[in-house]
Amino acid sequence: MQTRLLLVSVLICLVQGCATVPVETPKAIATQDIPTQDIPTSTPQLTPLEWIQTRPFLEVPPDQPDLVLSGLPDGFEPQDPQHEVGTLPSGLELQMTHIEYQLAIDNQVQAENNVTVELFAYQDAEARIEHLTLIAGEGYSWEFQQVEENKVVRYYTTGVDGRIWISGPYMIVVRSGLNTSDRGPWVDTFTILYLNLYPPN
Repeated sequence: MQTRLLLVSVLICLVQGCATVPVETPKAIATQDIPTQDIPTSTPQLTPLEWIQTRPFLEVPPDQPDLVLSGLPDGFEPQDPQHEVGTLPSGLELQMTHIEYQLAIDNQVQAENNVTVELFAYQDAEARIEHLTLIAGEGYSWEFQQVEENKVVRYYTTGVDGRIWISGPYMIVVRSGLNTSDRGPWVDTFTILYLNLYPPN
């Protein structure tokens, strides 16, 4: 089972059944060959994790975030989104919107064809740092990556490939599991869809 980036389920204290506003987006090119480039940080004193932790912070917005529900790569179907509120070990709160996009082949959805997008918003900047610190404790590797002129952070293991960036009040995560590839073949495609909606700070 693909590892959830959010904290263990015991941290989730409320599931909100809020409606999601559909967002019309241009049709995505169904390709796994999105040009990307691993890049060094422009601030060498910061690691990729530290760079994310120190991005400008904005408070939790009153409305649920918009999600990409159209213009998807051919064959992908969005699943029902979930809106949750969780409590970190310190007692600080975070909010998460979680949606999965699945491409079924012969009625089977492989890990690489199940793309998860999560948008986190936090009570304060300390909550975001605490959450990232907990994520870092899961043993991921971290590096900078440029996706269509946008600087994001790639995090990965042998079983997970993901991208993280900050946009306004949100920390956005796009990830998939891995079957035989070193990189998720659809992760950058969905990263571009969400970068168009949520450009990085």
